[in-house]
Amino acid sequence: MIHSLHGPVLLDDAFGALLSFYLTLMLQYVERPIVCGSKIEYGIPFFDDLDATEKAIVLHRITYGMFDPESSLLGENAYHAAALAALENFAKTTIDTEIQTRFWSAKKYGKEDRGNRALIISAFQTRYPYDRCPSVESTDTLIFVQMIDRLFSEIRPKPYFLMADVPKTKRKILMERLAIPDDYFAPLEGKDRIPDKERMIHCKILLAGAISQCEAVLNHWLKTNRTSTAARVVEAIS
Repeated sequence: MIHSLHGPVLLDDAFGALLSFYLTLMLQYVERPIVCGSKIEYGIPFFDDLDATEKAIVLHRITYGMFDPESSLLGENAYHAAALAALENFAKTTIDTEIQTRFWSAKKYGKEDRGNRALIISAFQTRYPYDRCPSVESTDTLIFVQMIDRLFSEIRPKPYFLMADVPKTKRKILMERLAIPDDYFAPLEGKDRIPDKERMIHCKILLAGAISQCEAVLNHWLKTNRTSTAARVVEAIS
């Protein structure tokens, strides 16, 4: 379960399918450093500076927090908040890339890539059925970014992780004033328990499990949802 404006929720709808799609890509970037590069920037320094093992642990936790009905409520700490902020930034960057490279994808693959736009529209229509949406052919990046911003507003945590570089004395005062949990910046639990020799193997296990969970969410939604929007999603990403 994950905190939202409406209390703890499990994201098993079209918004969850959208999130699972972007999370899968982020997980694969950690899993394949040789192919994707070992340093992927998401514009969130606290998250960007984590090593591969830390990213694997954090992404694994927020994945199961979002999609696993047996998971406990995702804890409030700097790691989880920064990962969600990175996920939001990544979604916005990816839709911009899709639109900017549409002619290249059409030339190379014979059709324009519209998968991101189709997923965003579907998620938005599910959450806000009475609001107007652009068509999947739209190339207005700003509109899609605004739609992502509104969707994430439901699960966006307070950006207290931005205080990471504030001197500890000043940070402590700010945390007391804002009633932030004392363990908000506590070292990531679990990393120190993994021996160096086993770290790579353990990291791959975490990533594989999280990717499998994301794929299950996306595939289940595509198979069970029969709306015209879902049909466009299948067509766009197939």
